[in-house]
Amino acid sequence: MRDGEQVEVSAGAVIMGETVVVKNGAKVPVDGDVISGTGTLDEASITGESMPVEKMIGDRVFAGTVSRSGFLQVRATGVGADTTLARIIHRVEDAQDAKAKTQVFMDRFSAWYTPAIMVLALVVGLLTADVVLALTLLVIGCPGRWSFPSRCRSWLVSVEPRKMASSSRVASSWRLPRRSPPSP
Repeated sequence: MRDGEQVEVSAGAVIMGETVVVKNGAKVPVDGDVISGTGTLDEASITGESMPVEKMIGDRVFAGTVSRSGFLQVRATGVGADTTLARIIHRVEDAQDAKAKTQVFMDRFSAWYTPAIMVLALVVGLLTADVVLALTLLVIGCPGRWSFPSRCRSWLVSVEPRKMASSSRVASSWRLPRRSPPSP
């Protein structure tokens, strides 16, 4: 309300201390105190409370909540970036951007460890001429999907296991079960 009359303005145009009218079904655009009227507000976006909360003169309301019934006049005490909802959003964004010390360490560690294991697997494969041993070292050393190149994975799947096993020194201890043909 401006100069005693209802004027429709955007939430960003509301000035601290102004009176805001909140009708049934409308979102509360500002943080403030109820100065007139009664109604129920859905505060789930702020408090997580699933049940609407009854508001009357003197109660505090928060931006982003939704009026479910009633009519409220609210004196604005927080507008724009100074609302509870804006502060919650800002803190969530900060928490998503911040990395824990262990996460920073793991990022640095994996930047060197993964390439080192890949080089080690290549060297072992070249020295022993044992592809299975080299791939085993690679898979055990870097079990995460992110570290095992997709080309190697697709090659490993496409090679017939019995042919690969016959070229290995561990062929006698490695057996695959026979597949039965699919039934019609």
